[in-house]
Amino acid sequence: MKRSMQVVVALCCGALFVVGLMPRTAGAVAASLVQVVNTAANPVSTNDVDNPTRNAVSLICNQNFPPNSPFEMDADCYNLTSSNKVLGPQGTRFVADYVSGQIVVQNGATPVVAGLLLAHSVLTEQLYVPLTPQGSIGPYTYYAFSARVRGIGDASQGVQVFTQGVNPNEEIFLRASVEGHLVDCSTGCTPY
Repeated sequence: MKRSMQVVVALCCGALFVVGLMPRTAGAVAASLVQVVNTAANPVSTNDVDNPTRNAVSLICNQNFPPNSPFEMDADCYNLTSSNKVLGPQGTRFVADYVSGQIVVQNGATPVVAGLLLAHSVLTEQLYVPLTPQGSIGPYTYYAFSARVRGIGDASQGVQVFTQGVNPNEEIFLRASVEGHLVDCSTGCTPY
C-alpha cells in the first residue's frame, strides 16, 4: 500500500512537471516563428502611444471676457512648464485626457456649457463638458466643470477652452486646466 502511494505521488509530480514545461515550450515554438526586421528602410516603431505619462502635458487657461463679448468665448491654453501656446512641433498630436475649470459670472448671466477646442488639420474638434452650479457670493455666480475627455489636435496649433450661452452684457472670468499627452505622428499613427 505504501509503495503504491509513492508511485501515485511520483506520477502526479511528474505530470505537474510536464504540464509546467508545456507553456514554455509552446511559447518558444511560437517565438521562433516570428521574425522582426528593423532596417533603415523599414524601421520598427518605438512610439508607445498607449503610455500617456511618457509625454504628459499640463495646460492652464485663464481669460477675462469684457461685457458685450460674443456668444462663444474662447481662452487660449498655455503649457504650464514653458508658457508656450504651441505644444509640440509639426507632426506631433496633443491627446486631451482631462479638463476641469471654473466660470465666474455676474448674477443674471447664464452659461450653458463649457468645452475644449482642438484643431486638427482643417477641422476643429469641440468637446463639451457640463457645468455644475457652485453657488453665489455677492454679485458673482460660480460654475464648475470637470470631465474625462478624449480628443486629438495638432500640437502646433494649440488648444482652447470655451464657454457658450453667457449673457454678453456681463463680465465673465474663465479658468481651466487641461491634462493630456503628446504623440509623435510624423510617420503616421492613430493616437487613441
